[in-house]
Amino acid sequence: MQPAQERARRLRSTIRSKGAPDDRALDALLAGSGLAVLERCPLPGPVREVYAAGLLGIRAGLSPEWVRWLKAHGLAHHLLHRGNHLYAEGKLYLWHRQEIEAELFAGELFFADLVGAPLTLDGLAAAARVPLACVHSWQAASVYAHEVGLRRSANTLG
Repeated sequence: MQPAQERARRLRSTIRSKGAPDDRALDALLAGSGLAVLERCPLPGPVREVYAAGLLGIRAGLSPEWVRWLKAHGLAHHLLHRGNHLYAEGKLYLWHRQEIEAELFAGELFFADLVGAPLTLDGLAAAARVPLACVHSWQAASVYAHEVGLRRSANTLG
C-alpha cells in the first residue's frame, strides 16, 4: 500500500465507523489535523481549491459532494506535502506525484470500506457522497501509481 493510503487508513481508523465518513466526522478529522477550511472562496478561473500554510480554500458554488472530496484531497496535501497546491477543474495531472498521492489519500478515506462491495462506480460515488468524476480520478490515480511504482504492493481495485 502506498504511504498516502496508509496515512488515510490510520486517520480513518480514528472515526470508528463503517463506510465513508459523514460530514461531521470529516470536519472533525480536518480540525484534529489542524487544517482550517474556508468555503465559498472567489477563486479565479477553473481552480476548485487552494491549499497554503494550513488553510484550505474551496471555490464558491461547488456542490456539497465536491466540497467533501476537496476537503479530503486538501487534507492529504496538508498532511503529506509542503507548499501551495492547486486542483484545477477537469484536470488531473497524472505526472504530478503530489496530486496522485492526494487522490489516493482521498479515495482511501472515502472508499476503504466500500471497495469490494457489490457497487457500480455510480453506486460507489453515491455511497461516499462524492461526484462520480472523483471516483474516476481516484481510479486513474490508482492505476497510474501502480504502473509507475508509487505503490509498495499491488493492491487491486474492487
